[in-house]
Amino acid sequence: MKSPSLVYALAVACSAFLLGGAGTLGCGGEELPAEEQIRARLAEIERLAEAGDVAGVKEFISEGYADAAGNDRRALAAWLTFQRMQHRNLYVWSRIRSLELSDPERAAVVIVAGMAASPVSGPADLARMRADVYEIDLDLADEGGGWRVVSATWRPTQPTDLL
Repeated sequence: MKSPSLVYALAVACSAFLLGGAGTLGCGGEELPAEEQIRARLAEIERLAEAGDVAGVKEFISEGYADAAGNDRRALAAWLTFQRMQHRNLYVWSRIRSLELSDPERAAVVIVAGMAASPVSGPADLARMRADVYEIDLDLADEGGGWRVVSATWRPTQPTDLL
C-alpha cells in the first residue's frame, strides 16, 4: 500500500458506503432506487469498518479495483488488515458531499470522513482529538451483486469540511 492513511480513508469511505447492507429491497419487495442503494451500502461499509470486519469491507471492493497509487484489491485488503491490527478502535463520522449517477450502473461519490480511536459525536470532537479527516472520491459500479468501489482517491482535509 502506498499511503498509510489510505486504509483509514478507504475504510471510512467504504463504511460511509454501506449502512443498509443487503437492503436493496424496500417494503413490499420493490427494488430501491440506485441512490438509496448506494447510501445504504456506504453506511454498511462504515459499520463494518468500525467493527473491524476487514473481510466484510472487502466484499464491497470490486475485483477490478485499481487506484492512481497503483493499488489493486489485494493490496488494499492487505493494507486494511495491517491498519486494523495497528488500530484496534476505529470510530467514523462521515458525510456524503455529493452522489452522481453517470448511468444506471456507474456512480461518483464524494465523502468527507473523520476517523478517531475514541467515540465521536461530531466534527468538533474530531477537531479536538486532532483526528484524521479525508475527502474521498469514490467511483462505484453496480456489478450485479450490488454496488462496489472500483477506484478511490483521497486527500487530507479539515474537520470543518464535515459541517
